[in-house]
Amino acid sequence: LDAWASSVLGIGEAPSHEATVSTEPLDLSPLTAAILKREAICALVIDGGGREQLEARIEAVATRLRHRGTYPAGVVASWHRARATRQALAWWDVLDAAGGVSDPTALAVGRARESAEIRELLPPLVLPTGDEALEVHGAFPLAAADGATLVYFQNRDGLAGARLLRGLVDHCLLAASERVSGERAHLLFVGPKKYRRVELTTLETDEARAALAVLAADLFAGPHAYHLPGESIADNHLAGRALADRLAQRRKLPLWGVVPRRPDDFSLPDEADDIIARRYQPLLSIAREVD
Repeated sequence: LDAWASSVLGIGEAPSHEATVSTEPLDLSPLTAAILKREAICALVIDGGGREQLEARIEAVATRLRHRGTYPAGVVASWHRARATRQALAWWDVLDAAGGVSDPTALAVGRARESAEIRELLPPLVLPTGDEALEVHGAFPLAAADGATLVYFQNRDGLAGARLLRGLVDHCLLAASERVSGERAHLLFVGPKKYRRVELTTLETDEARAALAVLAADLFAGPHAYHLPGESIADNHLAGRALADRLAQRRKLPLWGVVPRRPDDFSLPDEADDIIARRYQPLLSIAREVD
């Protein structure tokens, strides 16, 4: 850069290296790239805008991120904006093919990320966990106003067990907060080319609170998930295999950190069937993929 500035602009070398240090980001982290696309498309869907307005929405989110020092400027910014626009347009078309969302909104239970455009804030959910209480928070950037549909944008087509589990826990949180109406609910997973829809039997408030309370109790005192990864249990459910089948674990490491061995090297805990029945079965039993 110094040589280019000297030969093209006639600018001499800076007197010290410290004077040339810049904190401007030249690339986007995966998290920032996801925020850029998802916040733009969710806000536009909720506001009832059209596909042609998506690029302007992405620019608005990019400006906010730039003010926070997490988004680049100049040519680099233009490249990221164009890339995000292409990906968000693909999501828009797939969401439209899926029928869209009826009466869309953005919900949050308890706290929400500062930059998130939440339209309705619900009180946090408090769950008993032994001698103490656990306060649960969660955000739903694109949902039907009655809580019966939750939409998830993803960079790959298909439905992984980890994403199904997230959707089921989200449904539990809204149901436990008395925010889901109707006997049926849906999780809509929107990829760049295809969508997957999962139909749920809506949980009653007490059922949802009980399921979350079990998860909370196991989080503090239950067997570690290295021995029984939840995403593998959900993968088996989607594939129609026995829930304790080990085959689904051959493709990935557990979600909870990097370990030096393959998940298959961990033996199933002795109480595996009891854990599945207590921790996962109440959630997976309400789910049925419809398209």
